[in-house]
Amino acid sequence: MMRTESSQSSMQVGGNAPAVVASSLLTVDELLAIASSGGAFDPEPLVGMLRSGDAAAAARGAEALRVAARVARNRVTIAAAGGIPPLIELVSTGSAEGKTNAAGTLQGLSFKNAENQVTIAAAGAIPPLIELVRT
Repeated sequence: MMRTESSQSSMQVGGNAPAVVASSLLTVDELLAIASSGGAFDPEPLVGMLRSGDAAAAARGAEALRVAARVARNRVTIAAAGGIPPLIELVSTGSAEGKTNAAGTLQGLSFKNAENQVTIAAAGAIPPLIELVRT
């Protein structure tokens, strides 16, 4: 995985992870390792990246969440951590990379998870996803 040399964006993380992460410079594998440093997956650091205001960090956070959403129990954990609304916002207003990664994460969260499917639709994801497909 290639490292991004964009501006550094610091974020607070919980659990046993380091207190501050230069999120734009980490690989997806490194981000997932931080999110899992306490033994169980904690999506809070990655959801925080979505809310950081840094386009590169948000895109990387969405990419890492997309990978994490391949595991069924992580789909529940990401939704419970409030990950769906900022993903929808990223689909609407993010960079091209951020929009693509967020859309992929929403697709992953909805896979074989009816509750997430309803939550994603009810949160307003369908219009920005349709717009993304049209562009």
